[in-house]
Amino acid sequence: FIIGPRGPGKTYALTKYCIEQFIKTGHQFIWVRRFTKEVKECAGAFLRDMLKNEEFPGHELAMKGRKVYVDGKIAGELLALATADDRKSSPTPDVYTLVFDEFIIDNGAKGYRHYLPGEITTFLTLISSTVRQRPGWSVWLLANAVTVNNPYFIYWNIVLPYGKDIARVKDDILIEYFHNAKFAEAAKESQFGHLVAGTEYAEYAIDNQFRLDDNTFICKRP
Repeated sequence: FIIGPRGPGKTYALTKYCIEQFIKTGHQFIWVRRFTKEVKECAGAFLRDMLKNEEFPGHELAMKGRKVYVDGKIAGELLALATADDRKSSPTPDVYTLVFDEFIIDNGAKGYRHYLPGEITTFLTLISSTVRQRPGWSVWLLANAVTVNNPYFIYWNIVLPYGKDIARVKDDILIEYFHNAKFAEAAKESQFGHLVAGTEYAEYAIDNQFRLDDNTFICKRP
């Protein structure tokens, strides 16, 4: 689980990682969003930054529908969790990476205000049907600091790291709650940073403080 402010490059870094893994090993990836509408919106811009920044010179990157192609071969695909049950029997022997982007619901995002019924089970079923019994796979869940009160943190009894960036929830689960001081400083000096300076939005988007959570009732015990 990676929780970070808006803009430092969570999605960018994982997109680059997935493509690098395919080029190096041939391992494919599945990029998950919750709803079909999100997948359609994401597909149109999925490779835009990679192409703009020429991250992979000498390689041809292309989107065809919801599939990501590298040098003419399928490297990955975009999938809506809401329709994941439709592909239970689809073989995926070369998929070793799953990325769930924006796994925490932002109640301010119009149209995406609810989790799926039985979402954790659906997501675990997707993992199980994708990787089967083979070792060496990884799942990355990315989100902004919206709220710790979400089904995933509750299901695995996840608490934020205290005094460090990364905490081990159990042997095979890590959570990273990061604050990039260099990014935050640059963001605060930007035009938008000046616009939101001193507001709750700046605390959320730049300082990575959970927007919907409130700790004003917590104090040192007398």
